[in-house]
Amino acid sequence: MVLLNKACNLEDLNTPEYKNIVDGVKSVEDLLISEKIPYTFMGKENLGGAPKYWEFAHIFSNIPVNSTMRVLDAGGGNSIVLPFLHHKFGATVCTLDLSSASVSAAINLRNKLMFSEENKIICGDMAQASKYFEPEIFDRIFSFSVIEHIPNDGDIKAITELAKLLKPGGIIGLTMDIYSKYIRGKDLIDPKKPIMSQEYWWVQEQMYDTRAIIERLVEPSGLTVYGNKDFDYTTNFVPTIYGRYSEGALCLIK
Repeated sequence: MVLLNKACNLEDLNTPEYKNIVDGVKSVEDLLISEKIPYTFMGKENLGGAPKYWEFAHIFSNIPVNSTMRVLDAGGGNSIVLPFLHHKFGATVCTLDLSSASVSAAINLRNKLMFSEENKIICGDMAQASKYFEPEIFDRIFSFSVIEHIPNDGDIKAITELAKLLKPGGIIGLTMDIYSKYIRGKDLIDPKKPIMSQEYWWVQEQMYDTRAIIERLVEPSGLTVYGNKDFDYTTNFVPTIYGRYSEGALCLIK
């Protein structure tokens, strides 16, 4: 049995199913680079490397997508999700992102690749997602390493809002940073130091452990866990000064 809800395991990338997705992602990256189309993805061209490929491969090899589906990329901006899902599966992919710059870049990407405007790109807040779309409109909702960065209790609001947009039988696939202990990002900020000197942690709102994932994401969503309900978020962690860290995945079904 494949464990869907678990911490990153890079050995998964050696399986044929994961390799197929990674090869597809790299092919789209090569296209975007050759066409000089800006995009965001912390894999080939960035420092995220193999763990970011694992996030995509894990989600897309275990949650089926096809050409009849309408998909939401929540918080993706001009990410590789739109071109990948469009090329690989022929799905219609809408994008919701708070950054106007990312939205402009996403529109540029869509237009240069001559995708239909049915692939809507909207500047808006995930924590108010139901303002921008009709209820129960999406077959799939994906969000990669975004929800832990939403300020205050925005993660709880966002998962509640995204659940409203999901069709019955639809699936949400999330990835997020997970830790061996739950920490609020604001607790790591030293008020005596300039905010920008504190590197990454000032935008890291939530550092989830298993209990926080259940209390902040699963329970507020009102959805059912898709896949293993005995979560496996305790292996393959990398030691840091804030606790043991990894990427992790959570899948929910309506």
